[in-house]
Amino acid sequence: MKGKSARRIDGNTITITITITITITITITITREEGGMLRIGDVAGRAGVSTRALRYYEEQGLLPAERTTSGQRVYPEAAVERVQLIQQLFAAGLPSRTIRQLLPSVDSGVAAPESLALLRSERDRITAAIAELERAREELNRVIDICLHPTPEHCPALREGAAAYAGAVAGATEEIIAA
Repeated sequence: MKGKSARRIDGNTITITITITITITITITITREEGGMLRIGDVAGRAGVSTRALRYYEEQGLLPAERTTSGQRVYPEAAVERVQLIQQLFAAGLPSRTIRQLLPSVDSGVAAPESLALLRSERDRITAAIAELERAREELNRVIDICLHPTPEHCPALREGAAAYAGAVAGATEEIIAA
C-alpha cells in the first residue's frame, strides 16, 4: 500500500482513497521448440528408440521431420505414436517399403483394399520363409544326429576307418586261424 487519505464530506459520509501499487512478475519457460514441436531426442526417448532410428525412418519416408532455423529436426507430439506403430510393423516382419505403402491407410483410418492385399502378400511371404526355415531346421537336426551317432554311411572318414579296421581284423583272424 502506497498511501491513504480520508476526508469527511458531511456528517454522515467519509471518503477514503487508497493508492495501491502491484508488481507482477511472470516467468514463462518453453521446453518445446517451435510451437509444441519435440526435438529428436525427446521423440526417441518417449518412443524407446534411438535417434539414429528416427533419422533412418525419415530417410525411408516413414516419419517426416520439420527443421528449425538452425537445422535441427523437430516433430509433432503425434510422432511418438507413429514411431511406436512403425516399430510394431517392423516387428511383424514388414520391410520399410511396405510400411511406407501402408501408412497412408493408417493416417486415413480406412483399410484400403490395396493395403489389405499388401498385408496378405506379406503374410504369405513370411509363411513361406517360415516353411523354409523349418526345412533348414530339420536338415540341421539330421546333421546333429549324425554328429551324435556317426555311422560309416554318413561319414567318409568313418567309412575309411571301418574298412581299415575290417581289413585289420580279417588279417588278424586269418593269422589266428593259421597259427
